[in-house]
Amino acid sequence: MLGITRGISGFDAALQTKVEVHDNSGTPSVSAGVPAVEEPIAACSASNALPLKQKGTPIEKMKAISKELIECVLSECMTGSLVGSMLGYATQYEELLFSLIAENERLKERLKAVRFNANNDHAVHVTDASTRPRETWTLVVRSNTAGKTAKDVVEKVVKEVGPTLGVRVHKVKPLRDGGAIIRTPSVAERKKIAGNAKFSEVGLEVSVKERLGLKVVVQGVHSVISPDEFMAELYELNFKDKMSKEAFTKGVRIASKPWSKEGSAAVNVVLEGAGLAMQMVLISCEEL
Repeated sequence: MLGITRGISGFDAALQTKVEVHDNSGTPSVSAGVPAVEEPIAACSASNALPLKQKGTPIEKMKAISKELIECVLSECMTGSLVGSMLGYATQYEELLFSLIAENERLKERLKAVRFNANNDHAVHVTDASTRPRETWTLVVRSNTAGKTAKDVVEKVVKEVGPTLGVRVHKVKPLRDGGAIIRTPSVAERKKIAGNAKFSEVGLEVSVKERLGLKVVVQGVHSVISPDEFMAELYELNFKDKMSKEAFTKGVRIASKPWSKEGSAAVNVVLEGAGLAMQMVLISCEEL
């Protein structure tokens, strides 16, 4: 006998008629009419390995989730199970996205600090400046011959004068203005070095470097600014209307190690000076 049934397909509201031919046993043997709705294609079916469970970076997982969503949309198989899959993928995507946003906020300040202190060795060097030999134990050596560089003076001190000193020497280093500086561990040894006649014999002049006075540390100076540019800008912005350029130059100087534009992102500059110029530097620092 013939049996007629009706059904509803997924999200289609239209009715479809399905005719089945039964034999005497009641088992369907022949089907005719409009075929039943097909199951979603394989690309849209639930996968055992969800993108969020796969290996890879968060960005790679986000791309995989996006790919799954696009494939489901393009398949046009809008069944109930497909809608559930799409919502599941969207939920995974948003969870991953929000976790990345939270992580980004947490690392933002740390990243700024790392960029600012790109050269950690330099930062430690500046911080430990107080452990260096005191300026009162320092001598300055200059050449009596015109045209000699700081490197030439250092080499002459080390090779020709050094063996005759007979005292402890912490360091011999070049100066920006073409001379050299000698650091000693005691005032007595500094005095003995200053009285060594070998300096004049090899064409060098040695003198005791006196302290100018107070010291101020200016932190976070961008290394792209040269030492000369820093001093010129310091004068223009803070002292131009208060004193002459000559008085400022005599009253304030850079006492820290010179830096280069190829160095760390920022440096700490030590200023040393006395008199009115240094007092104005201190007032400017207090106003910051």
